[in-house]
Amino acid sequence: MYEDFRHSLRSNKNGLHFLFKESRSFVFKISYSQNFSTRLRLFYSIRMVLCSAFGCKNRSENKVPGITFHRFPLKDPTKNGIWLKNMHLADWFPTKNSRICSKHFETHAFYKVGNRTSLLDDAVPTIFEELPKHLQTKVTKRPHPRSRQLITPTASISRKNDPPQEDPDTPRKKHLRRQLFAERVKSQEKSREIKVLNQRVRRLKRHIVSLKQVLKASKQNNLVSSESSVLLENMPEVTKELQKRKLGKKHQYSPELRKFAITLCFFSPRGYDYVRNAFESCLPHRSTIGKWFKTINAEPGFSSEAINVLKKNVEYSDKPVCTIKPHYR
Repeated sequence: MYEDFRHSLRSNKNGLHFLFKESRSFVFKISYSQNFSTRLRLFYSIRMVLCSAFGCKNRSENKVPGITFHRFPLKDPTKNGIWLKNMHLADWFPTKNSRICSKHFETHAFYKVGNRTSLLDDAVPTIFEELPKHLQTKVTKRPHPRSRQLITPTASISRKNDPPQEDPDTPRKKHLRRQLFAERVKSQEKSREIKVLNQRVRRLKRHIVSLKQVLKASKQNNLVSSESSVLLENMPEVTKELQKRKLGKKHQYSPELRKFAITLCFFSPRGYDYVRNAFESCLPHRSTIGKWFKTINAEPGFSSEAINVLKKNVEYSDKPVCTIKPHYR
C-alpha cells in the first residue's frame, strides 16, 4: 500500500519529494517546491498507544474503562530516573511517544478537571509485577568508604497487595485547617484589644504625671495650702469622681463609682435618692443602674451575679443561714 502511494506521488509532474519514516507513528512528510515559492506538507499518522511497563498489556485500542495513559517526565531527569528505577528498566530510556498507564499509580496520585484525568507533580509509579530472573540485572555491591553516607531511596516501591496510603486532603485535615484559621482570627482580635488597652494605660499614666506636676507647681506658688494638698492626695477615688462630675466633667462612670452606686442603691433606694440629690445628680439614676443589670452572664451553671447577691444577703442578714450539700458515695 505504502509503495503504491509513494510511486504515484513520484510520477507527479510537479516534482513532489517524499520522505517515509517508520516508527510507532507513521509520518509522511510531503514537500512541494515550485519556483521555491510554496511548500506543501502532509502529515499522515497512524498511532496506537501502548503501556511501556513490563508485562502490562493495556492498549488504547482496548478502551478499558478507568485506564488512562501518561507521558514520562523527560524534562526532569531526576524524576524520570526514579520512574525507570521503579520499573526495573535501567537500560531502557523512554521517548516522547512512550506512555505508562494509570494501573501502576496509587489512587491519590491523580486529580480530575472535568473529564480529564492528570497526574500530580509528585506522582511516582510504584505498582509493578516482579521481573523474571533472566531479565533482572545483577548488581555487584562493594563496601562504601567510611567517609561516605548511606543515601536512602526517595521513593519506596509498593506492590498490589499493599494497603492504600492516606489521602493527603482528608476531612480531618480540612477540619483542623478551619480550626487553625479561626484561632488565628481570634489571636488577631485579642492583639488589637491588648494594643488598645496598652494605649489607654499610657494615656492614664501621662495624665497622672501631669496632675502631680500641677499639684507640685501649685504648692510652689502657694496656690494650694499644705493641708489641701494632703487632702487631695489622700482623697478616695469615689470622692474624686464625684468632685469631677460636680465640676461639670461629664464622662463615663468609673468602676469605683459604679460599685459605690450599686451598693448604696442595694441597701436603701430612698437613701440613694437622697445622696444623689445632695451631690447634685452626680450619681447615676436608678433606671440606669437597672439597665446595668439587664445584661448578665447566661451561660450554663451558676451565674456570678446570683452568687454575689446571695453573698450580700448572707453577710447582712440578721438570721443565720445554713447550706446543706448532699454527700455522694
